[in-house]
Amino acid sequence: MYQDNSDTLSAMQIAELDADPEIAKMIQESKQDIMHGSIISSKQMIEMIRNGQL
Repeated sequence: MYQDNSDTLSAMQIAELDADPEIAKMIQESKQDIMHGSIISSKQMIEMIRNGQL
């Protein structure tokens, strides 16, 4: 049976992302935000965009 895996990343693509210093920095910043409770919901994000805050 054929399975569509178009939504999955290959090991090569993951390695490329892991090697990108900009992405690594973004991931680290996100981890810090989560540890400090500095997260917002999707609903809050949408409201911030609508209000021109982002």
